[in-house]
Amino acid sequence: ALTYDQAAGILLEGDVHKQAEMREARQGNGRLPATRITLPGSLEERAAALRAGDLLYVRNRSGSISHVVRWVGGSGADAAGKPVHLVLDSHGEGEKDDAGKPIPVGVRLRPYRAGEWYHKSASHAVRYIPD
Repeated sequence: ALTYDQAAGILLEGDVHKQAEMREARQGNGRLPATRITLPGSLEERAAALRAGDLLYVRNRSGSISHVVRWVGGSGADAAGKPVHLVLDSHGEGEKDDAGKPIPVGVRLRPYRAGEWYHKSASHAVRYIPD
């Protein structure tokens, strides 16, 4: 939310649960409509549907929205020639990944891969910045 505010003057709700359901945001003296994006199942289809800057909302184990990341998009290919997709994410202290390993504190670019946490737990995306 902070980078949207500072970079584009788009004011988003601070509470991730409320933010995930917003239909518009304040921008200057006006309102900016949100486009809710239903996520296709495959990574390839998601990558085609999403644009850099889209907000991707993620559910926790109980099914509630618990986190939001910013879709960055394609970043070349890995050693096997598969496309690499990235998200911009921020974590506080004490968070662990699916394997139980500590997630580094702070803002980081992280890979978005089929079958991993972001992909399995993603609920939907929201776009505020039009194409």
